[in-house]
Amino acid sequence: MGKKAKTSRKGKKAWRANISTEDIDNFFEKSTKDALTGGSLAHVETDSLFFVDKSKGSLFILLRDLITRLIA
Repeated sequence: MGKKAKTSRKGKKAWRANISTEDIDNFFEKSTKDALTGGSLAHVETDSLFFVDKSKGSLFILLRDLITRLIA
Protein backbone atom coordinates (compact mmCIF):
# COMPACT_ATOMS: atom_id res chain seq x y z
CA MET A 1 0.00 0.00 0.00
CA GLY A 2 1.14 3.48 -0.78
CA LYS A 3 1.57 6.47 1.46
CA LYS A 4 -1.51 8.30 2.65
CA ALA A 5 -2.10 11.68 1.05
CA LYS A 6 -1.42 14.67 3.32
CA THR A 7 -4.39 16.77 4.27
CA SER A 8 -4.41 20.51 4.56
CA ARG A 9 -4.22 22.01 8.04
CA LYS A 10 -5.94 25.20 6.96
CA GLY A 11 -9.46 23.80 6.91
CA LYS A 12 -12.30 24.22 9.38
CA LYS A 13 -11.78 20.84 11.04
CA ALA A 14 -8.18 21.62 11.94
CA TRP A 15 -9.13 25.09 13.21
CA ARG A 16 -11.94 23.73 15.40
CA ALA A 17 -9.64 21.16 16.94
CA ASN A 18 -7.26 23.86 18.18
CA ILE A 19 -9.64 26.31 19.86
CA SER A 20 -10.15 26.46 23.61
CA THR A 21 -13.68 25.84 24.84
CA GLU A 22 -12.91 26.55 28.51
CA ASP A 23 -14.79 29.87 28.61
CA ILE A 24 -17.84 28.29 26.97
CA ASP A 25 -17.77 25.40 29.44
CA ASN A 26 -17.48 27.83 32.37
CA PHE A 27 -20.47 29.81 31.08
CA PHE A 28 -22.62 26.68 30.79
CA GLU A 29 -21.61 25.50 34.27
CA LYS A 30 -22.45 28.89 35.77
CA SER A 31 -25.79 29.15 33.98
CA THR A 32 -26.72 25.61 35.02
CA LYS A 33 -25.77 26.34 38.63
CA ASP A 34 -27.82 29.57 38.60
CA ALA A 35 -30.81 27.76 37.14
CA LEU A 36 -30.67 25.04 39.79
CA THR A 37 -30.21 27.44 42.72
CA GLY A 38 -32.90 29.91 41.67
CA GLY A 39 -30.84 32.34 39.66
CA SER A 40 -28.28 35.01 40.29
CA LEU A 41 -29.14 37.62 42.90
CA ALA A 42 -27.02 40.29 41.21
CA HIS A 43 -29.90 41.37 38.95
CA VAL A 44 -32.66 41.30 41.57
CA GLU A 45 -33.77 44.51 43.26
CA THR A 46 -33.14 44.71 46.99
CA ASP A 47 -36.79 45.59 47.68
CA SER A 48 -37.86 42.20 46.42
CA LEU A 49 -35.25 40.37 48.53
CA PHE A 50 -36.35 41.73 51.92
CA PHE A 51 -39.66 42.68 53.47
CA VAL A 52 -40.92 43.93 56.82
CA ASP A 53 -43.06 41.43 58.68
CA LYS A 54 -46.14 43.33 59.87
CA SER A 55 -48.20 40.31 60.83
CA LYS A 56 -49.78 40.06 64.28
CA GLY A 57 -47.70 37.02 65.13
CA SER A 58 -44.47 38.98 64.90
CA LEU A 59 -42.22 38.66 67.95
CA PHE A 60 -41.46 42.37 67.96
CA ILE A 61 -45.14 43.31 68.13
CA LEU A 62 -45.80 40.78 70.90
CA LEU A 63 -42.90 42.12 72.97
CA ARG A 64 -43.97 45.72 72.37
CA ASP A 65 -47.53 44.96 73.53
CA LEU A 66 -46.22 43.12 76.59
CA ILE A 67 -43.94 45.98 77.57
CA THR A 68 -46.68 48.59 77.11
CA ARG A 69 -49.03 46.53 79.32
CA LEU A 70 -46.36 46.18 82.01
CA ILE A 71 -45.57 49.89 82.00
CA ALA A 72 -49.22 51.01 81.99
